Amino acid sequence: MKKFTIQIFTLLAFAFFGQAYVHATIISTPVEPPCSPGEVWTAGAAAKENRWTSVTYGNGLFVAVSAINANGYNQVMTSPDGITWSARVEAEANSWSSVTYGNGLFVAVSSDGTNQVMTSPDGITWTARVAAEANFWFSVTFGNGLFVAISASGTHRVMTSPDGITWTARSAAEANQWTSVTYGNGLFVAIAQSGTSRVMTSPDGITWTGRSVTEPNNWGSVTYGNGLFVAVSNNGTNQVMTSPDGITWTGRIAAEANMWRSVTFGNGLFVAIAQSGTSRVMTSTNGITWTARSAAEANGWWSVTYGNGLFVAIAQSGTNRVMTSTACVVEAPVEELPEVTITSTPVTTATVGSSYSSPLAAVTNTNDPITLSTVGSLPSFLTLATSTQTVGQQVGGDVTGVGAVASDPATGNYYAVQQTGTGIYKITPDGTTTRYATKSGTSSYGAIVVGNFLYVSHLTGNASVNGIEKFDLRLANPSPVSVYSLKGISSMTHKDGFLYGASFFDNKLICLSVFFPKIIPSIGYRCDHQSIKNIVKISSVELKTVFI
Repeated sequence: MKKFTIQIFTLLAFAFFGQAYVHATIISTPVEPPCSPGEVWTAGAAAKENRWTSVTYGNGLFVAVSAINANGYNQVMTSPDGITWSARVEAEANSWSSVTYGNGLFVAVSSDGTNQVMTSPDGITWTARVAAEANFWFSVTFGNGLFVAISASGTHRVMTSPDGITWTARSAAEANQWTSVTYGNGLFVAIAQSGTSRVMTSPDGITWTGRSVTEPNNWGSVTYGNGLFVAVSNNGTNQVMTSPDGITWTGRIAAEANMWRSVTFGNGLFVAIAQSGTSRVMTSTNGITWTARSAAEANGWWSVTYGNGLFVAIAQSGTNRVMTSTACVVEAPVEELPEVTITSTPVTTATVGSSYSSPLAAVTNTNDPITLSTVGSLPSFLTLATSTQTVGQQVGGDVTGVGAVASDPATGNYYAVQQTGTGIYKITPDGTTTRYATKSGTSSYGAIVVGNFLYVSHLTGNASVNGIEKFDLRLANPSPVSVYSLKGISSMTHKDGFLYGASFFDNKLICLSVFFPKIIPSIGYRCDHQSIKNIVKISSVELKTVFI
């Protein structure tokens, strides 16, 4: 026997002319995906078969750069979704080694060439920039309003820039072969594949301090996520090391002894990719315990990033040099659901100030048990009993002789319009009731909010104000503005920019355009008018434009 849950998503109760109505909408419970991003990978074609070296995500775009290729051009490719890629022309035909995004700018660095920096506001058009020194620039990152790049060679192996255009040389903690830099928790952290202290840290990107590592491996990539710095290497016993502060590091065992080239963090998951090995992907939720995952192809995977719910990796070799990973989607088997019958005891009258209830019951044709439950939050003036009954309460204070009620979805306010008097009362979501405005006549049976205006109709009264008035809800005490002066409008509705009113005495519908700027019906917007008695089109046209 199966158990079904019916969730009451929306519950509204209101009283009008002594009758009460209860509305409920039934929704289904979503199915959880069977796996998370980073677990299952799909191969994709790169824009060109280049030696892709680095990929990043920013401003809704994935951007990858490559080393020099046989053609000597199109060393950049971009993709809005990580799946379909477009080739882009680089600023210079250099060996581009790293790309990052920050402060509205993509910035890439290279290991050779005349201008070893290039920048782009959109990932498509690139401009060459001069590096601080002609070094083997290996990695670039952005943090705390500063671009920071590190080098594997040269006198000054760090350079910084506030705008990605003008660069300043900085001294590294040691003359090591620095390979990767990241930013997290107010700290820049760089790692190296040579030297005594193969980690260096800096709070500002300018002054650097050497740090000891757990093992003298060829550390190649470092990232930050979930309060932890994580680095990977392409050799050694423990090919992963972690640090909560960038200073003290602990060795961790990788899922496999592969040549791990890049690591990133996204969606609560660390993901690393490798150039070689059986399973060339490994994932970890905490950076400590790692699980091997199968890559889409046995390529030389070189860089991985995360953006817009998707992990994207690029390779230097292989047939398909892009692979992506997102949440798995598996179709559930089709199941015939039982026939459900929901019944309730109708409420025929409701007295202001008195509560009422409407018991709900549900059964299936297979006699499966059903549980009634509620989701979402109810307004403060409405409660729902645990015994599957709805209990209504008075909304706001007393308003005598109410003829029409309108709600403003933008603010949650209700407007009660007197039928016997001239008052319009505002009821806020917490139930506070105040007199808001004064209409020109009485006998009001229609009210509706469209945009920033409350429209009120009049059935009888002063001939100069019979019809429809509007009130500017942006004002504290708005004055009425007549938008239709003929008498006898009982009720109104709104659709597609037009206000429709029922003309009680003339047996027809009137139509008012509430478009702004003015729309001329004869050039594309038409209002069909029907006889209320016979429900046939008539030639009489009542049309007026209202500016809002």
